[in-house]
Amino acid sequence: MRGKACTQRRTCARRGAQVLRRFRNGPGEPGSYALSPGPAGASAGRCFGGIAGIPRKGRSSAANALAGTAGRTGATGATGATGATGATGMTGATGATGAFVQGYVANYYGVTNIIASGDARGAFVQGAARGYGAGGAEIRATAQGAFAQGYAYTAAAGFARILASGRGAMARGFAYNANGITASADGAIALGYASTAAIEATAANAVQFGPGTNALADSVQIGGAGIRLKGTSGAPGVLQNGDIWRAGAFVYIRSNGISVQI
Repeated sequence: MRGKACTQRRTCARRGAQVLRRFRNGPGEPGSYALSPGPAGASAGRCFGGIAGIPRKGRSSAANALAGTAGRTGATGATGATGATGATGMTGATGATGAFVQGYVANYYGVTNIIASGDARGAFVQGAARGYGAGGAEIRATAQGAFAQGYAYTAAAGFARILASGRGAMARGFAYNANGITASADGAIALGYASTAAIEATAANAVQFGPGTNALADSVQIGGAGIRLKGTSGAPGVLQNGDIWRAGAFVYIRSNGISVQI
């Protein structure tokens, strides 16, 4: 069985298969699953498709779970995407059991990863991470049911990151250079193109579209100095121009430092 397993790994390598690696002590926390291109300076990109926690062909042995069918897009046991030749399905580790990790990574100077780590049971991490700058790029989910997806790219010293760290949170979009996209609270959603500033949703059920930070629970905000709509009754604790809310039977708008009843 040992010799067979080694043969499978060599065959996959010859035909361009990529392996989802399980890290005991890094690059993230114990029980993490990641797609990483290897040491800094490695210019070759890699593709992968897989579900941590589902062994190949439903088998439980390590040998059969380790490598997917060589040269086959979307190998059995791994939900593969186009280009995920010889995808693997590894048995899950505590913390990241059932996590989905898929995409493309390439680094030239910094650190680049697509990773589910920590208590990321049932998390979804997918996209493309390209690091040309010293800081690198990353797409990461660290909480149960979290969703992190998109394109993280850096051509400078900063670190481009798409991070979903709240339970059931969603971080999605294009993170450019040192500008990240982060959904850090339960049910939070951060979406958009982080080109000139970060996109952050930091309160429960907060939604942030485009560059800016929404720290008000149960609200939707567009931009950093745009419109913010509060979904529960009562005025926000800290008012800002552009706020819209309801109190009793009336709707209010905050404009030029004054709360106006509609």
